Amino acid sequence: MTLTSVVVSRPLNSVNRDSDYPAEFMPFYLYGTEQGLHISHMLVRSPNIALSASNVKFSPDLPQAVCSPINPTGFILGLSEVPEVSMQPFPTENSLLPNPFFFRAGKTFQVKVWKDPYGPWSAGPGLLNGLGTPLYTGTMTLGEHVAVDAKEPNKDLFSPDPPDIPSWQKQLDEIGAVLNGSYVEKDE
Repeated sequence: MTLTSVVVSRPLNSVNRDSDYPAEFMPFYLYGTEQGLHISHMLVRSPNIALSASNVKFSPDLPQAVCSPINPTGFILGLSEVPEVSMQPFPTENSLLPNPFFFRAGKTFQVKVWKDPYGPWSAGPGLLNGLGTPLYTGTMTLGEHVAVDAKEPNKDLFSPDPPDIPSWQKQLDEIGAVLNGSYVEKDE
């Protein structure tokens, strides 16, 4: 595989996050070609959830300017009837997500598509400001391949593992027993 260009590469550090979830729609990056269009959720605030789908279909069809195979700009797609602020925060464990989840294979959404007004290396906050007039308004249906992950986007890689409470409690009880004279050594 050879990468020929970068459509979007944006940092997710806390300094680059918005202070509020989007209030008018749920934002996604839209990318691909006429042979296959894909979406990936824009993580503009934390906590969040990773949502992506491949081979999404549009009705009516997207204009050629959006699905051109040599398109140097990115696009932002919004689920226009799903304000993200009304959905967040999602649980941070996948097992706690409702079943059926709203983002699933075959689901159809009302959408709008805008040209991304910022360059591929732009950093937030404010990546949804100044979108302007949508290039497209219609419906999108998710394909068969949908990914949902509530755990990993919220994982703190620098957080220490929680202490083993029962083990610590046992040691503290033994120390207390030594101090008050009631300690009895056990054979193991």
